[in-house]
Amino acid sequence: VVAACRHSRIPLHEGNVDKITGLLYTKDLLALVDRDRLGNGGKALGDLARPAYFVPESKKLDEVLAEFRAKRIHLAVVIDEYGGTAGVVTLEDVLEVIVGEIEDEFDVTEQLYQWVDECTLLVDPKIDLEDLRDLLGVDLPLDEGSETLAGLIYEAAGKVPAAGDRTAVAGLDIEVEKVEDQRILRARVIAGSPFPGYGPRKDVSP
Repeated sequence: VVAACRHSRIPLHEGNVDKITGLLYTKDLLALVDRDRLGNGGKALGDLARPAYFVPESKKLDEVLAEFRAKRIHLAVVIDEYGGTAGVVTLEDVLEVIVGEIEDEFDVTEQLYQWVDECTLLVDPKIDLEDLRDLLGVDLPLDEGSETLAGLIYEAAGKVPAAGDRTAVAGLDIEVEKVEDQRILRARVIAGSPFPGYGPRKDVSP
């Protein structure tokens, strides 16, 4: 089931979807599989469940985002007015409303960046943070809740930035170059010294 749905977090329920008992993180399941191969497993699937976080469907997105950030969670179960499960909302869902579509590890990705010089990269902010880290050869805050550069900019700024706004993150100067309908479309990442990852490669303009 996990391989078929290819999601990183899966709600577990008892009997029907209105009885959500917790969330299964695929990384926890993979760790269990590895232990089983070594003969150190023995846990049931339910033992891996993490507590689910519930929100009413009337809750505003900015309030949900604030709670996601405060609690450092990425998914909430949405409850309707009758106490049933209306669905789920993820941090990615909320940020997409604010900053545009976000790709995850299962999306078909495009390499949307262009080196300006050894200290400057022009980039489409929907780039995955792990990909950006590998591209630049520098450490980035990957455990703060954001999955893309756009999300990181929003988290750091605490608002939807305007073109020309600058944000300092992990020793880098990130300048927002283009914003349309509250979506960050292009940004410039600048370092005070050459990026370790700079070098000959095929560049694709955002």
